[in-house]
Amino acid sequence: MAVYLIVAIHVDEARGRISEVRWGEVDPDGLHFIEGTSVSDVLEVVDMIYAGNSVYAHRTIEGRIVPGPRIRTKIFDAGDEGIDIDDADLEAGHSWGVVDLF
Repeated sequence: MAVYLIVAIHVDEARGRISEVRWGEVDPDGLHFIEGTSVSDVLEVVDMIYAGNSVYAHRTIEGRIVPGPRIRTKIFDAGDEGIDIDDADLEAGHSWGVVDLF
């Protein structure tokens, strides 16, 4: 099982949904990106979650990137699938603002 951090999201304004993410696999011990980051379609994130991998939004604490809230899959009203922050990991004031937009 791998751990991934999302560092930025792209929102499709017409649909109001995340369409792409900038993310990368991290070493769970050192929390360093194994091969840097890349841009992927949001459905790749969905697939990774279904495969049992852990995906988090990132936070920077004292100059280090660390996992923030866990990311979960979500089925929207129109039936399309995407991602959202897991409600169980939300703390007061946290939102997708923990990552940058691109």
